Order: sequence, then C-alpha cells, then structure tokens
Amino acid sequence: MKGDPNRIGAVNYGHHGFKLLPIDCVTGKPAVPEDLNWESRSYEFDPFTLKDDRGVGLIHSASGTMSLRVQNENNIAYLLGMAGISLSKLKGAPTSVLIKSKDTEEYELLYKTPQGVHLPSCTAGTEFWQQSEAKFIFKCGGSYSMLPSGCTDKNPLSWEGNGGWWKLPALPIPLYQLWIYELSNQNKL
Repeated sequence: MKGDPNRIGAVNYGHHGFKLLPIDCVTGKPAVPEDLNWESRSYEFDPFTLKDDRGVGLIHSASGTMSLRVQNENNIAYLLGMAGISLSKLKGAPTSVLIKSKDTEEYELLYKTPQGVHLPSCTAGTEFWQQSEAKFIFKCGGSYSMLPSGCTDKNPLSWEGNGGWWKLPALPIPLYQLWIYELSNQNKL
C-alpha cells in the first residue's frame, strides 16, 4: 500500500467513519459486484482491497452525511437566494468543506446530517435563468459522492473550503428546511 494514494486515501476516510464504495474511474459509477447492494446497511467495503484503477465514493446515508451539488454557481446562488439562503455564506463559512472538480466549476458542499436523519436525494430548482438550466442536487439516500485521492488522471478532485473533511460541519437548518420543502413538493417524504 506504500505510496498508493487510492488506498491510502480510502483507509484514511474509513478511519474517520466514512462508509465507502469503490468507484470506476472511467464511468464514475459504483464498481461493486452485482450481488452486493451498496445501499444496504450490511454492505461493507475493505479499502485495502481497492484496485489500482478505482477511486472511492462516500455513501451518504450510511455515513450520516449529505451534500449539496452545485453545477452552476451563479444560477444556484440566485435560486438559493430566492429561498433566503446565501450560497456565498455557505461556501465561505469557517467550517465549509467542498469537493471541487479541477476540470469544471462544479463542487459539492458536504455536511453531517442530524443523527438518524436519512432523507432521499432530490434535484431541485430546475428553472431556466440566464439562458441555462439552474438546478441543485441534495444528495443523501441512495447517493454517493466521489472523494479526492483516487482517479486523479480521469476525474481530478480536491478538498477545498475553510474546514476539514475529517470534521464535517452540521447541516445548516435553512438548507435542511429547503430540502424537506423540495422533498414534500416532489412527494418523496
């Protein structure tokens, strides 16, 4: 394992309580055998078995985490602003933790969810603003986020923000309320 950033990163994430799954570096999708359900509570992954051509993903519901995926910052800032939430304040918070793509402007803000809360994922705000679609994604139940350290040549990601991934901030109440609102509007609660 010495010098292998994929396995070293995966082991570190696992030691900090992240529940992981292997990710195919080419497709960005789970690389789990078909007979294993990575969404089940009994799913276990040993990071020492991670293959060289794999990265790792954070299983949100099993890790007690969620993310807000931002694909177009200006449009999302506008939509969240309509709900009274400042994206720049979320991103600039002293404890903010982001997974940032080095190739695009996309990023995910990561949060700890309240204990016992395992809400479904949902896409919200699919409106057109400045001639492009504005949407953001609440990722939790049935969802994962690819983590930095693996797949560096195929999908380079980095940790950013003012906080550390090993100590995620709590989900802000206004963001939680918006998530609940969007889930109820989509009949997902």
